[in-house]
Amino acid sequence: MYVKVEPTGVSEYRGMVQVRLAMFLEAGDHGYDGCKGKSPIIPAEGYKGKMKDGIPEDIDDFKKWYAELPTKTVDVPFHNHFIYVDPGASDDEIMDKAEELLKASYAKWQGDEPPHLFNNSKINFPGIVSSARKAAVAAKVQSLKDSALERKVERKAERKAAVAAKVQSLKDSALERKVERKAERKA
Repeated sequence: MYVKVEPTGVSEYRGMVQVRLAMFLEAGDHGYDGCKGKSPIIPAEGYKGKMKDGIPEDIDDFKKWYAELPTKTVDVPFHNHFIYVDPGASDDEIMDKAEELLKASYAKWQGDEPPHLFNNSKINFPGIVSSARKAAVAAKVQSLKDSALERKVERKAERKAAVAAKVQSLKDSALERKVERKAERKA
């Protein structure tokens, strides 16, 4: 599983940096198959119908064009979560918090509980937002939008058990082949 900062959800909010965390599953994760969606494959030239001020003039024609576009299967988040951070927070601090929330959300998800049923810790928004703070927030917002932060989280115990099972399976197969060869030699 992994978590990434979703740039469309990064903004200023009451003197803090609002960060949207998109949480994704990977093959083998509980509920992975249910976290798929279809996304249209839009050609580079886009819609070729008549446009006025960036809006299709014939909405029905646009809807027909859009409905006929080929699609691809994409991963969709199993959960999105907003956090609010100080503009001085490092990318590592943000991703450490993101990882903590991903693990808590996935624990609920595994138990078939909605992953959003917990609250952020209390946020102390600044009372008066100075121009210097506004500039710092704006800079951090832009930095996060440009950085594409993402962190993969390994579930070590699960992975260790899967590797151990695979190793045992290989040992069993090797032993079976050895027994078969021995039996063939005797025959």
